[in-house]
Amino acid sequence: MELVRLSDEFGSRGLKVSSIILAISIPVYLIFGVIPFAIVITVGGMYSYVEMTKIVNFYKREST
Repeated sequence: MELVRLSDEFGSRGLKVSSIILAISIPVYLIFGVIPFAIVITVGGMYSYVEMTKIVNFYKREST
């Protein structure tokens, strides 16, 4: 998974957590159905977005 590689490269534990959340979504879909799957995908996507935004903002500040 690309998020795991990025988390290793930038030292972000949050990206690893979000990739685990996204990986858990497949069994959630198979066991519980579509609605819990959609909730888990949304939470994982939002968390990864927040973590990637933190990384981008950190490097923006560092470059100026």
